[in-house]
Amino acid sequence: MKDDLILKSIGDRIRQKRKEQGFTQEAFALIAGFERAYYGRVERGIQNLTILNLYKISKALKCTPDELIKNIP
Repeated sequence: MKDDLILKSIGDRIRQKRKEQGFTQEAFALIAGFERAYYGRVERGIQNLTILNLYKISKALKCTPDELIKNIP
């Protein structure tokens, strides 16, 4: 699988979970401790995540990092 497809799939899953919880991108970025522009790149799949940032996002979404990356096609 190409790296960009992996990042896009993870970003889509993060976006879905954020929307399920009713957060705007801007509000969620603030809660998770990121600049909105950086967080937007994560959701679009153009920003490679570090393990620490994946953990911060999962913590803010009240899920585990595994839920965000498990079974990525």
